Amino acid sequence: MSAATTILFAREDLSIPGGAGVGIPGRDRPDSVQANFFDLISRSSPDVIVLDFSHAPAAGTNTILTVRRRTDVPILVVCSPKQPEMEDYRIAGAADCIAAPVDIVSLNQTIQRIVRVRGRGRPVSSRAPNNFRFAGLGFYPGRNLLNGSAGNTIDLTTSEARLLTHFVSRPWAHCTRSEIGELLYGPEHSVGDRAIDVVVKAAEWYRQAAEQGVATAQLRLGFLYLSGEGVVRDPEAGVAWLRRAVEVGDPEAQTALGMLYARGEGGDRDFHRAASLIRQAAESGFPPAPVQLGHLYSQGHLESPEEGAAMHCYRAAAEAGNLEAQRLLAWNCLNGHGVARDTAAAALWFRKAAEQGDAGAQFQLAAMYCTGTGVVRNLAEAVKWYRRSAEQGDRYAQYNLAVMLLKGHGTTQDAEEAFRWRCQAAEQGLVEAQRQVGDLYHAGRGVAADDALAAAWYEKAAEREGAGAATKLRRPNETRAAGAE
Repeated sequence: MSAATTILFAREDLSIPGGAGVGIPGRDRPDSVQANFFDLISRSSPDVIVLDFSHAPAAGTNTILTVRRRTDVPILVVCSPKQPEMEDYRIAGAADCIAAPVDIVSLNQTIQRIVRVRGRGRPVSSRAPNNFRFAGLGFYPGRNLLNGSAGNTIDLTTSEARLLTHFVSRPWAHCTRSEIGELLYGPEHSVGDRAIDVVVKAAEWYRQAAEQGVATAQLRLGFLYLSGEGVVRDPEAGVAWLRRAVEVGDPEAQTALGMLYARGEGGDRDFHRAASLIRQAAESGFPPAPVQLGHLYSQGHLESPEEGAAMHCYRAAAEAGNLEAQRLLAWNCLNGHGVARDTAAAALWFRKAAEQGDAGAQFQLAAMYCTGTGVVRNLAEAVKWYRRSAEQGDRYAQYNLAVMLLKGHGTTQDAEEAFRWRCQAAEQGLVEAQRQVGDLYHAGRGVAADDALAAAWYEKAAEREGAGAATKLRRPNETRAAGAE
């Protein structure tokens, strides 16, 4: 095996992380983004295309079909392990799916298997199974090597290479220490000195790359100094590194530095200077930027050039797929804040946010289907969205899903499953759920009757709400969930 596999990474809209089109006006249009993607396929002849659907699962199937119509290069999908669309991705034409966050060992093994089975391209090298190109650098995880455009190299440890793979795969994400610990050691391990050591080494790599003029590294090093992760906290040094990244036009650095100016952390508080930087980032197509600009308008820090300037900014970001903007727009439309109340528009934006996996939006969309607010009343749809939110741990969704299951509204009646969901909500401290778990134990509904456990749950509810809860022995159907009648 004498050569490396060529991999092309792209997001759900087919934009390339760190690609040449980022920051160029007009290049963020869907037709331009797709043209750039397929042009890159033609020029680089990749062996595998890796598509990251971890933030927008609903768009995945159409994206795969779009790619399939133009090329037969195998597709590997990166997605959340809980995404129900995995099977749809395979049906649409994905060779395989792998869970986010990306594990370099699993990624290598999966890519080797795809290339071996499909028989495409060059043989896979055991030393260099893949490579990444970003910001003028070449990254070779299999060799723990980073190459600069001038031929200079940096040797990385295995942990550094694994961490960098994660950063390259998710270029707009800023990892906390706990996230890094989970990435490297798994969710079942606590984050200790080993994880801190990795952050320190990552800071050392960032420093080397930043001093060579790599804007991404300058940005990340600035964040580390601002947060004190892996280095002694030094806000002045953090701002200085952000400014260097701003000098080369990095839109994330422009947004971050702008917000520092708005908060008075980059010198004297200067909203106009902040707005100037954030506008530059917004004009280059960085979705979070118009959200921050909208905040400055809505909070009265800037004079609005037109009526509804804040909503205009939020809408631009929401249409570009920014989750925060979609949530804001949905709530503003629902409550009539800054715009005429429009429940149909609210439902549309809640759906877009829900399809990106936001548990709060999923809950609200379910409640709207329950009441017919902005949508045609549909209890089956309400159950579907309550379930998705509940599976992510939203205690109110867990409670309302239990109500639907207990009553058989929008789904087959299932007292046992209702009991399980109500317990999950109760264990998260929802007093009404705690009382009703007591009711279910007392009545023996969905669980064997047990007056001792019923009393224990009433006591738990009483501790949170008041002594009256301990003596309430109400029937389960006497309590209603908002939006779940």
